[in-house]
Amino acid sequence: MLNVDMANTMVSPPESVKNVQLWRKHCRKVRALAQRIIDGEVGVIEGSIQMGAFQTWLHAKEDADFSVFRAVCSDSTDLPVGKVRERWEPTALEEKDREIRQVEDRYRSRVIAAALQIRERCQIE
Repeated sequence: MLNVDMANTMVSPPESVKNVQLWRKHCRKVRALAQRIIDGEVGVIEGSIQMGAFQTWLHAKEDADFSVFRAVCSDSTDLPVGKVRERWEPTALEEKDREIRQVEDRYRSRVIAAALQIRERCQIE
């Protein structure tokens, strides 16, 4: 779980972190990703996939704010997002795009709420 100093909302690394400089770099990146999700620059599914990597890098396996991203990933494992779309037939993509819209619509508000929380909590000096 991310350790937050509630007096100034600055996050500090968990005790398991050995390379604090790299951890802080990941915090800056996850904060930027959260902002791109909030702004709609990154889709709900693709953003959730990327957040999964950051959860590991930040040593935040028990952090509840990341649970919605795991749920999205679980519900979208068979959906083509990102570069893999280039290898799909257009007619097959049409069907999958409907499924993508359904998953993204179902999770959008929860993903944005989690991204807002993570963005605020990942302020580092």
